[in-house]
Amino acid sequence: MPDRDELTEIIAELSLNASDRASAILGAAVLDGALESVILPKFRKLTEAQIKELFGPDSPLGTFSAKIRIGYALNLYGPKTRSDLDSIREVRNAFAHTRKRIYFSTKEVRTVVDRIQFSKRLLGQAYNPQHILGPKEHYALACTFLIVYFNFKGKDEKAYNHRPDWLNAIAS
Repeated sequence: MPDRDELTEIIAELSLNASDRASAILGAAVLDGALESVILPKFRKLTEAQIKELFGPDSPLGTFSAKIRIGYALNLYGPKTRSDLDSIREVRNAFAHTRKRIYFSTKEVRTVVDRIQFSKRLLGQAYNPQHILGPKEHYALACTFLIVYFNFKGKDEKAYNHRPDWLNAIAS
């Protein structure tokens, strides 16, 4: 899990400095790692080799999709956040697996980004991301808050149980 300085740098890179493709892939990659960091403590103590057997490439939990499913099964978040994570995964896959030039403004990508409802749950029903943020910024905001949430949840379960109200939007 990145430390505070690294996280600040990643967040800035997500929406400000990086290309659309880099933002999509970086946001999902950091989120994938954050999700792994909250799943792992739910298991018994494992050796590094056992962790690699579970989370390495071609392993049962080696994909973002598998981590999303197991995180939901472990009750780390609710169905709305699972849906948002799946939308983030779809966006990442679109950018990672096409040779064509695509952007967050591409109709198919924007349609998936528009399904991410996290910001609306966090900021209230009156918030309409399409009027305030572009699709890249909306995606980056959702990734950022989910990364912070998993970082917070993974570090101290006792503190998480006394979490600020805004984190409840993620638990749903």
